[in-house]
Amino acid sequence: MGLVKSNFSPELLAIRLNQLGERSSRQILAVMREEADNIVELAKENAPHKDGDLEDAIHAVEDRGGINNRTQITVQVDPAAIDIHGKPVSEYAVIMHEALAPYGTGGYKLDEGSIAKDGGSGKVGGKYMERAMRSRVGEMGKKVKQIVKDSV
Repeated sequence: MGLVKSNFSPELLAIRLNQLGERSSRQILAVMREEADNIVELAKENAPHKDGDLEDAIHAVEDRGGINNRTQITVQVDPAAIDIHGKPVSEYAVIMHEALAPYGTGGYKLDEGSIAKDGGSGKVGGKYMERAMRSRVGEMGKKVKQIVKDSV
């Protein structure tokens, strides 16, 4: 059916686009949540293991702080997490993320717990959060593109 002035209403078009946008936003948010969970799990797998505090502190946080009060999801190390020695886990997390070999600067090497956790896989090391994110961004993009394509 072609676009004919008698069956075209700007109001109907606006409602339809709004509905598509709302449905797409819900689907994209579902993808964001799913991929945030995947990134959390990968970051935990990549993180060094000393006593488990770092792995336990990695999680996703959802809030409405995005543009126009939109939902945003952040994968982070809990800034309030404290290790068994009473120190902030975030301090250890930053040092290990940036300096742990492999993948970091090499200022620190894997300890026995991290070597055992790695089991020869080559996953455990520095840049654990960044590597987790990078490994999922392509798949996340494909999923979002398909949602947009399906809704147009």
